[in-house]
Amino acid sequence: MKKILSLVLMLAVLLTCFTSALASEEKVFQVSSQPEGVGDKVHYPWQNMLLLDSLVFRTLFLAENDLTTLKDDLAKADYELSEDRLTYVIELIEGNKWSDGEDITAEDVAFSIKFNLRVAISNGIFTTAFNKIVGAAEWKDGSADDLAGLVVDGNKITITLTAPYSAFAPTLAQFAILPEHILKDEDPLELYNSSFWTNPVASGMFKVGEMSTGNYFTLVPNEYYAGKAPKIQKVVNHFVNDPITAIQSGLMDFYNSNSPGNNIRNCKT
Repeated sequence: MKKILSLVLMLAVLLTCFTSALASEEKVFQVSSQPEGVGDKVHYPWQNMLLLDSLVFRTLFLAENDLTTLKDDLAKADYELSEDRLTYVIELIEGNKWSDGEDITAEDVAFSIKFNLRVAISNGIFTTAFNKIVGAAEWKDGSADDLAGLVVDGNKITITLTAPYSAFAPTLAQFAILPEHILKDEDPLELYNSSFWTNPVASGMFKVGEMSTGNYFTLVPNEYYAGKAPKIQKVVNHFVNDPITAIQSGLMDFYNSNSPGNNIRNCKT
């Protein structure tokens, strides 16, 4: 519910303040995140999956606003669920690639879930869901060499839980899959601060084009994205201290706010 509300509020700010991208001959979308002078990475998607994250990283499923109606993304939404509601069999859609040309595989999915169980920073919705996988505790504390409740067979992933959890599939619709071939040697406790985020290998319709430390980074279309090409040629994420002024000056079209009501009024003045 919080995610739905957040998206609605972000859209309200967008519709109120969107100006410069429409006026530009090149379709450029201007946004904002960290304060000026400190930004040198894209946002870490396992903390919160924000708007820009979904442009760069894909999930297994896409969720409607109610977070219960799922559609295909990296995997087919018509997954199999056992009668006891403990075992999920998820089939990955073949033909998807990372922005470096490597195939996105079921091994990437397994890696992402197992890695997430050991990272230092993760959103509670992921921790809650993945802790319910059989063998999660043993995998996390190192007493097991693998996660017992997760099995890969070709392009299928079988996940077995210790107890039914109705939010498990919707959680997968918010969980970014990351590339095993790039991150397999990373320390999970340091993933949040990894240099990977300065130019991550992407699975979404956009990838990082340029990173100007402390100033901005750009997203450009990912030529390996299997879906429809984006109609926007570039997304520019500015690191600014005063997003309201940046919007009023035409530097930005959109930013994510914790107090959207006041900020919408400020945009109008």
